[in-house]
This record gives sequence, structure tokens and C-alpha cells, in this order.
Amino acid sequence: MLTGTTHNAVQAGQILGGVHVHATTQPVPPTPQQLPFVGRVWVNRDHEMAVLDDAFARAGNEPLVMVLTGPPGYGLTTLATRWIRAHADDFVDGVFYCDLAWEDPWDLVARCLRAWGHAAPMTKPERGALWRSVAAPRRYAVLLDHAAHPEQLTPLLAPSPDSATIATSTSYLDTPVVVDHLDVGPLRRDHIEDLLRALTHRRVTLAAHQVRWLAERCGGNPRQATILAAQVCQRPDSVLPPHTEPPTKGVFAMAWEAVSPQARTILRRVAAHPVPHVDLRMLGEHDETDSAVVELTAAGLMEVTEQAGTRRGHLPTSVAQEFRREEHEDTQQVRSWYLQEFVNLAVLLNQHSRRPNGMLEPSTPVWPSKVAAMRWFAAEWPALHHLVRHSDDDTWVWLVVWAAWDGLLKAGRIDLVEIHELAAQAAERDGRLDVLARMLTRQSWGWRHRKEHRRAIDVANCAIGTAYAAGDRAELSTALSGCGRAHLANRRPVIARRLFTESLDTADSERGRALRKRHIAETYETENDWDAARHWYEQSATTLDTVGDREGWARSVGKLAYTLVHLGTPHEALVRLDEPKGVMAASGSLGYLADLLTIESSAHRALGDSTKADTLLADADELTRQARQLYTV
Repeated sequence: MLTGTTHNAVQAGQILGGVHVHATTQPVPPTPQQLPFVGRVWVNRDHEMAVLDDAFARAGNEPLVMVLTGPPGYGLTTLATRWIRAHADDFVDGVFYCDLAWEDPWDLVARCLRAWGHAAPMTKPERGALWRSVAAPRRYAVLLDHAAHPEQLTPLLAPSPDSATIATSTSYLDTPVVVDHLDVGPLRRDHIEDLLRALTHRRVTLAAHQVRWLAERCGGNPRQATILAAQVCQRPDSVLPPHTEPPTKGVFAMAWEAVSPQARTILRRVAAHPVPHVDLRMLGEHDETDSAVVELTAAGLMEVTEQAGTRRGHLPTSVAQEFRREEHEDTQQVRSWYLQEFVNLAVLLNQHSRRPNGMLEPSTPVWPSKVAAMRWFAAEWPALHHLVRHSDDDTWVWLVVWAAWDGLLKAGRIDLVEIHELAAQAAERDGRLDVLARMLTRQSWGWRHRKEHRRAIDVANCAIGTAYAAGDRAELSTALSGCGRAHLANRRPVIARRLFTESLDTADSERGRALRKRHIAETYETENDWDAARHWYEQSATTLDTVGDREGWARSVGKLAYTLVHLGTPHEALVRLDEPKGVMAASGSLGYLADLLTIESSAHRALGDSTKADTLLADADELTRQARQLYTV
């Protein structure tokens, strides 16, 4: 009796002659190893490697997600590549690479699936579901290069406890998805000198003063050192200073002395800016500024580019390094400029916003539309975030965060918790209980958007107590409303309605009362009490129309139209939606316009016109996509 496993079998009644069986074997796909080539010379990133090792060890049964942040040329890709290769034994199922500057992360998901022998589904939800299923038991690493926003990371995240996702970015990716950030700074002068020697020793023998001279030109940037080393190896006589005469004055010092005092002032202002690319409007719009910028550009001390519809200046790395050696009083001027611009932004986005005592008066906004203003906000958000995190001026912190609220809200992708926690701490130190109450209410909003409803309710209750202590009726009304929103998100409409009613009684303005009426209507909508919801939405819309808040009126009418669909009167809903759509389109509020199109789609579907409903739904999806692109932060 034979036992075992057979792979190929032949059944024959009678065999005459020999039998030859040919079997084809399926080739085993190679283990993916997609990391890019990096230079052979590696100089002292021991600290960063140790931080990554520690984070990987601490991750335990959770996947490691780490973002390396730093300016271009600081070796982020090289650091990530070398760390992953050092842990090759931990990622036996493969290593994947994606340059997010050119490739969509969903295309990488498809590549990963194919590399593991699976056909990639066409739709993103199916592709993501298959990726999570396939990746969950595997040990692998993913390097995502040049990430611009946090949503680029999420498609590749999988519940594998033995995986690592390393991303590189020039900016802080503010999202709860990211476990940790590692700031990669410039190399020290002696490490740059070691790198230059290692890159040139086979071709050129450099004197000590020549190495120092080259290192000064690099500004701590490894890529700049690599470029200079290549130039030295090819044309040493045209690049290096004389062998025997050490330079008496650096390149920066000579250029600095050659430009005018006005140009030096402008350069200091740019150097005081917290992020590389500076909106040149911050420097003042007059002929002297323009001529100074031209002078600095000609001297190689500044470079000018076009970004987000505005001219932006930034310093070459070697110039920026010179300014990092000292603090500048110009930082205060930068803060003042940002505060004024965010006050202007708040007025443009919502002219009905309440301004606390001590807030600046708005000046004329420079943006032609809300869309242009939000593009500017998206470009400037990293600078604001950096300034708030590192400022020692408590009053400035809570003022600028207060003014930035409407931009933060419209952007939609920003985590609201940290920035308002910093502002709350600043307001408390500054003795402003009314501001502290508002910042706690906004923190509650942030926790609610994270789906942490219990925490949102706790913080909102703290806001109510703080507003009581401050004796500010307006802030008490806002805090009560915020707590009601947290309870409503937690499916507690009765408690929410009680809080909204109390907030309505406490509100000190007609617009505030109109907003509370809309919130009360939402509680009835949650309970499917459509008649009561209609009553409150109509009251809200009427009051908002009276006070001139057209966008608020359009939102309440949109909610009313949704209620009418459920009450069996879709024709009336369509009539009601015409004017609000025009208001939202004219204001540039693409997200709210998409909401109205979705409601209009449900009305047409109730009337049996599925074709029109599907078209409107597709239009709404496209508007949502456009809004995300415009307001990406």
C-alpha cells in the first residue's frame, strides 16, 4: 500500500511502450526588494538610527508608523533606506517603495498585491480590503517618499504587528494616524567635513582649510556636500580656494557686505520665518522691498518661486544655516504679520464671527475669493503651527488660534485638538477665562471628529464650568452648544436637546439663537421626528436670513429640504434648494455645495428619477474632491 501526496497522475487502461509525464511548475515570484539605491558613503546618523530602533522596539504588537521630517537634501530617504536594510531579517516578506511626488498610493497598493501574487481589484475600497487581508499576517516594510499630506499614508496601513511604514516629508504631518515624527536636522560641521573627505579622497587630496571652506558652503546639508564633492573631483582648480592661502572671509560674509541695508533687513525677516517658503507680502508691498528682493536674488542670498498663487522667497541652505546661529528680533514682526492676516482671513470667511477683547481690527483682505484665501491658508498652515508650538507670547498664541478657527474648520483635514490645547494653556496663563472656555469648546470639537465622544463630552463640560466662572454669557452659550454637539454625536439626542435649549436661552445674539434652533432640529432629525425638525429648521432659516447670514441661511434651508424629502414632499424640497445652491456656489463653499447636491439627489431619487439622482451624486463627489485638493493642508 502506497501513502503520500501525488502531484501528477495518469490513468490508462493499457500501456504500450514508455510513458513520459511533463509537469509545469508555477514560478515563485521573487520577494519584493524595491528600496532605491543610496550612496555608499554614510556619515553619522547614529542618533536618528537609534531613535528608529527604539520606536520599532516599543511598537510591540502594533505596526510602526514613523514620519521623518526635514528640508530637502538632509538625507531622509537615505536614512530610511539604511534603517530598513539594517532590519532586513525583520521584513522577510518584502520591502516596498513609493515616491509620492509622482505615484498615487493606491497604485502602490496594486503593485504590492501583484508582487505577492494577487490581482488588484479596480475599486479602491476592494483594493484596500484585499491589501489589509493579504498584508495582515506578513512581515514587511514600506518606504513612502516625499509625503505631502497624511491621507497619502492611510492606504498602505495594515494591521500587521510586524510591519513598518516609514515616510519622508518636508513638513509635519498633523494627524492621529501617525504614531511619531523624527525631525532630521543638519549635520554638524565636523560630520560634513568627514563626508567631504570620504567623497573626495580617491580623486583629490584636500587641505584642512579647503575642507572647512567647502563645509561652510554646505550649511549642514549632505546633498550639497555631495554636489560640491563631485564638482571638486571634476574641476578642483575652479572650485577650491588656493592651497596655501586660507580664505579670510566666508562667501556669506562677502555677499552680506555687498548688499544694501534695506536688503539686509529683508533677509533677516525671511530668516526669522519658521518655514522655508515665505509669502513676500509679509515683507511689505512697496518699491523698496521689490528692489531689495531683486538685489538679494542677484547676490544669491534668496530665491523666489511661485506657490499657491503668491510669490514666495526662501533662503539657500547655506544662507539659512548662517542665521540659525542666533535669534532675531524680526520674529516678533513675523508674528504680528501672521496675526493680522489671520484676522483678515476670519472676516473674509465668516463676517459674523465673534472677536474677543484684545483682537486686532481687520484690514482689507488681499484675496479675491474664499477659495484663494483657503489656498493661502493651506500653504501657511505649517508656519502657523510651528509658531504656535514654539512661541513664548501667550497672548499672541490664543489670538492667532482664535482668528484661524474658520480656516481650520473649512480645511477639514486638520487635527483640531493639539493646536487648541496649546491655545487653552496660553489663555490660562494669560488669565483669560473667556478665551480658555472657547478653546476648550473647540478642543471638544476636535475630539468629536476623532470619534472619541466620551473625551469630547468631558472637555465640553470643563468648558461650561470655565464659562460660568468667567461670567461670559456668550461663551457659556457656545460651551453648552458644544457639549450638546458632543452628546448628539454620541447618540444622546434628549440630553443634547436639553443643552441646546439652555444654550438658546443664554445666547446673546439673534444669529446665535438661530444656530441653536438648527441644532435642536438636528436632535429631532436623529429621532426621525420630521415634523418637529421642519419647524425648528424653518425658524432657524428665517432668523439667519433676517440677520444677513446668507451661508448660514443656505445651510438651514438645505437641512429643511432634507426633512421635506422624508416628509414625502420632494417637489417642495427641490424648489427650496435652488437659491441656497447659488449662495454656496458664489461663496466658494464647495463642501457645503456638495451637501446640497446630495440632498437634491435624494429628492430626485424619491421622485423616481434615478438617472438624475446618480448624476447629482457624482457631481457632489467631484466637488468634495475639488475641496480636498484646494484646502489640502
